[in-house]
Amino acid sequence: MTIAIRLSTGTALVPVNLEHGETVVESATVHAGQGFVVLEPGTTEFTITGREVSEKTSVFKHFKRIINTEEELPEVVLGEEGMTILREVWENVDDFYRRVTEDTVTKTTPTRHIRLGDTKIIDVDSSSVPDTAVNWTPVPENLGVPAPLSAMVRGTLSSVPELVAEKVKGHNRSVEVKSLYGDRTSKNLAVKFSVDFADERTKLVKKNPLNTRRDAKRVKVYDTKLVELQTVIPAVITADTLEEAHAEVERIAKSIIDNVNDPVAVCVTCQGEGLVPTNGVRERKLR
Repeated sequence: MTIAIRLSTGTALVPVNLEHGETVVESATVHAGQGFVVLEPGTTEFTITGREVSEKTSVFKHFKRIINTEEELPEVVLGEEGMTILREVWENVDDFYRRVTEDTVTKTTPTRHIRLGDTKIIDVDSSSVPDTAVNWTPVPENLGVPAPLSAMVRGTLSSVPELVAEKVKGHNRSVEVKSLYGDRTSKNLAVKFSVDFADERTKLVKKNPLNTRRDAKRVKVYDTKLVELQTVIPAVITADTLEEAHAEVERIAKSIIDNVNDPVAVCVTCQGEGLVPTNGVRERKLR
């Protein structure tokens, strides 16, 4: 059964598969879309027409004599009954006549009517059709709903770790997505970046190296730490709509970015010679 979508405005969207040469009969309340038909509120059906078909039909008119003969044979015999009578009298009388037919051409346009009542209708809380449904697969009970209409019904968003990575990378951050051994339901996302900091250490530096007097002062020691944040991301997200699934992708990405933006604290117990990773951030080991 065809699954139709009814928007919050009452407009119905009915998927259609048009055969070669078929077109939707449009009107003020019926509009053809890409793979679906838009029915304004209150409209319950629409018509699809095909290519005009021509059918040739031959209609018998009479028998006409084609050979002159001294015998008294009629010029025209109007029907089969007349020829039957002649056959009883004359042998091979059919050789003297030919059938006369008239060809007529009948043109018809095949049509089919689609009724909204013959479809399964899903009401959605949306007033417009999404532009795309990339990486979105409807759940089994909604299979058959074509894109982009499928973005408005419950389904599953794939490639979630890669989508999160696209939102996180940049700003001197590199992102790497790796599969987890024995786990197809999630992947590991590693954000690698560096942290510049001035720790609690200081060192004596002369204001003027040529001056032998004691005019040195203490300045902070600046350092850089290479760190990374690893997060396990679900491979897919199941949601009522594609919009809700992308909202969850945004939430995951924001959480990672927030942790990356506040990655470390200055280590006090080690006389300020290092950093204490926070929010799951850890020092990256160089290989």
